[in-house]
Amino acid sequence: MPIEIVKERNSKFDKKDWSYVLKQKNKAFGFIFLSEKNYTLGWDGKIDFSKLEDIALQKVKSLFSLEVPVKTIAIKPNVKSYIGYSSKDKSGLLEFDYNKKTQSELLMYDFLLKNSNIINFARYDIDSGNFNYTFTAENNENADVKKSGYSEITIKQPYSQSFTSSLFNWILETHRDSKRLQDINVEEVTKQIKDIVRI
Repeated sequence: MPIEIVKERNSKFDKKDWSYVLKQKNKAFGFIFLSEKNYTLGWDGKIDFSKLEDIALQKVKSLFSLEVPVKTIAIKPNVKSYIGYSSKDKSGLLEFDYNKKTQSELLMYDFLLKNSNIINFARYDIDSGNFNYTFTAENNENADVKKSGYSEITIKQPYSQSFTSSLFNWILETHRDSKRLQDINVEEVTKQIKDIVRI
């Protein structure tokens, strides 16, 4: 099934930047935001936050197309995470640098991963020199997020990491309205998006 990609100015950001809205049957299901050095894909999604770290650091990485061989990517990339959380007892934001963590930060990070239902959102910044991306996700299972009826997932990456059909398939799989999107032609839409993000 064909989709429509509508180009528009993104008033929330720099006036020079463009965004594209992905629509099926006149109903939006995602967006692409273009900035000077990166492009961002976003959609109303749902992931299993009990597997948050594996998804952010392993699954997402496996969806990219790289212009350098995988073996040249740094084994230990620079990773920073930002996790917002809220419960009846506490709320806050944990900033966690994998390379500069303290014992108390590590304990809190482990606690949040084991009690993922209190996480509102998470952001992971990964930088391996010639390979980097930012992954953010709102937790559909968190009480505060549920009230909004929307849980956004975004992936930002540089133009050197081209868009792939694997990534688009994962967007469709994790979309909260995935059943409605089953008939989309993945290869056709992947080509459309590649044409948009090609610099």
